[in-house]
Amino acid sequence: MALPKRRRDQQQPVPPDGQPDWHAFYDIENAKDVDAYVKEHPSLVPILAEAPGEIRAVFGDTGAPTLRLQHDPEEGDCWLSIRIPSDVVDETILPVLYEFEDRWWLDRVPSTDATVVFDVVER
Repeated sequence: MALPKRRRDQQQPVPPDGQPDWHAFYDIENAKDVDAYVKEHPSLVPILAEAPGEIRAVFGDTGAPTLRLQHDPEEGDCWLSIRIPSDVVDETILPVLYEFEDRWWLDRVPSTDATVVFDVVER
């Protein structure tokens, strides 16, 4: 179940704990699992707060990204998948994804111990 979306031009509220509320900027597929993963990796909070704006800056306003915690049952690994909706999902989107990585993500990767994967998916 996805949480209601906040208008993109609204100021992002900052709760008393000083951490921004990132939930409203995403469609969240398995919210309980995602919240547990973020609680285990609090360094994700600023990344999740920044990512939607960075995604829009490169991909345009294609809609809310989707968060999903994914598991590999054979290896026991899990990771947070951030799916970026797009009308284009073939190999021509790769330069745009690389631009996103170069512009923002590669500088942010060292700031978290969590595993995060950005994917482009059909809108």
